[in-house]
Amino acid sequence: RRQMDLNQVRYFLNLAESLNFTEAARVSGISQPSLTKAIQRLEDEFGGPVLYRDGKDTRLTALGRDLIVEFMRIPSALAAGRSILASQAPLRRGSLPNSGRSF
Repeated sequence: RRQMDLNQVRYFLNLAESLNFTEAARVSGISQPSLTKAIQRLEDEFGGPVLYRDGKDTRLTALGRDLIVEFMRIPSALAAGRSILASQAPLRRGSLPNSGRSF
């Protein structure tokens, strides 16, 4: 069983914003069938539908609404992590802070 990845989160956020598979696929830079499969894997991972689909009517389910709240935190958490990594770059290269020496 394949686990959820960040692309699936991004695809879901794009779909939740547009509620349109064609538009979400375009914004995500993937085909509509690939988007549909990614959303189906997400639904399998969480054990239920994230969207209610009835013809052209697409709405978030309760699960989808709950997930969007949590998933919207991920981009800022990633940015914070990247900021931490950038601030520690000298340490990762092997220099001691404030010493000017490298090892």
